[in-house]
Amino acid sequence: MPVHLWVFTRNIPRLLHLGRLPMLPSNWLPVGKTMPPAELQDAGSTTAPLSSGDTIHRSACVAIMRIREENEAKWEAEQAVKTAEAAKKERFELHSTRGPLELSAGVQPSVALTTTSNGGIAISGGQTKAWLQPVERKPWVKYYEEQAMIIKDNVVPHLSTLRRLAPSLFLAVAVLAACLYVSNNYTPPPKSARMFPDVPPAVATLGAITAGLLATFILSRLPVFWRANSKYFALVPAYPYAVSLLGASWRHDTVSHLGMNLLTLWLFGLSLHEEVGRGTFLGIYIASGVVGGYASLAFNVLGKQWMSYIFGSSGCVLGVVGASCALRPNGTLRIFGYDLPMAAWTFVGFFALAELVGLVRRRRTTIDHAGHLGGLASGVAAAMYLRKQANERAERDGVMKAVPAPVVSDDA
Repeated sequence: MPVHLWVFTRNIPRLLHLGRLPMLPSNWLPVGKTMPPAELQDAGSTTAPLSSGDTIHRSACVAIMRIREENEAKWEAEQAVKTAEAAKKERFELHSTRGPLELSAGVQPSVALTTTSNGGIAISGGQTKAWLQPVERKPWVKYYEEQAMIIKDNVVPHLSTLRRLAPSLFLAVAVLAACLYVSNNYTPPPKSARMFPDVPPAVATLGAITAGLLATFILSRLPVFWRANSKYFALVPAYPYAVSLLGASWRHDTVSHLGMNLLTLWLFGLSLHEEVGRGTFLGIYIASGVVGGYASLAFNVLGKQWMSYIFGSSGCVLGVVGASCALRPNGTLRIFGYDLPMAAWTFVGFFALAELVGLVRRRRTTIDHAGHLGGLASGVAAAMYLRKQANERAERDGVMKAVPAPVVSDDA
């Protein structure tokens, strides 16, 4: 073998790796034709006599093809690793962004990217679950799905912050005024006029709320109610409806979330109802839900969380918890017949601090910290108002007892 050919053949792997392999001589292969690997491998079995130069040339071609195949396999493996790393990075970026609220008063479990288009901000679809098989919807189900889409074409409408928040604010103020009026003017019906006269009023009130929550939970599963459920029973920062401020507190999408809220409501609601009465209890419950819902709506609108949607009675329930604890801040909490070793104000303080930390850190979670804080603050404010009223009545009654009424003589 010539020395230059021997040196070239020995350096083929290094030249291929460096991308510096020179053009092969034209006499190695026919012009315009690439010899397939099988033909190269079978070249040695031809019956035609081969010269030593042809044998060396064809052996070099076989080595080149083999090295080329190895390099292509290595390149494909590197590309697969890069693709996997890019997908992993994209998922990390999605998960590091706070996503939609699914209730615990809160957030949608899947997060999706948003891109800007001529018509506004286009929302791409959420992440799919790999273990779920696609299900072909029946035509009548598809019809109700399309009707339930409030935002068409996945494009966020161009609305100002004032347009998104002002209508709900006006409704919230009106509802708070109505709750205050009911609290001050509600007169309990006589026992003979009650539907269930033998049931305690507190149990009847909480039972009616529980029945309403269960009814909306069941109806939301029926396709015919999907549009109303999306439009009037969820607060959507991208396109909010003011009336949803009331309806959102009656919607739950999971049994666990509904069960947790009902359990907390019964634990704290019975004692609060016995202490303040039905009118005041309902005022606190509804007002706390409205305040919590508006706080969450404002937080997500100002934070431009267009994929969020808010629903659930967590704000209402936490308002009941806050009012129950704030009425007797130094009292102990009694749950399932057991007294917790802490004062009521300590429990409320720790809970509010935990919610505040979660709100500041803004991690992607299914908990609506803003709504929780709004509902809790509303309940505490209502309790402070009731305590102030009670103190004023006590002072007024004390003054009336201390100053006797003048006695009018019959001789006058």
